Amino acid sequence: MGSHTGYPDLIVHDRPPRFPSAPGVVIELKRAKPARSRVSDEQKVWLAKLSSFGWLCKICYGATEAAQFLRECGYTIGEPHGL
Repeated sequence: MGSHTGYPDLIVHDRPPRFPSAPGVVIELKRAKPARSRVSDEQKVWLAKLSSFGWLCKICYGATEAAQFLRECGYTIGEPHGL
């Protein structure tokens, strides 16, 4: 609510530990079951734009896939970050 059409669902502004040259990570969350939901043209445009600025972008089908991608980027999931 209140954001631009197609804007990604999750943005991590901390540089990914395994990819420190990237400014952060962007995830577009989609439904995994019963059938995968489709990615809109507006979502594709946002992901392409952010990717061109060096952000790591991925479409993830379900929370499990999103958590796995964050782990692959070097983030620790489920532990305090020290904010």
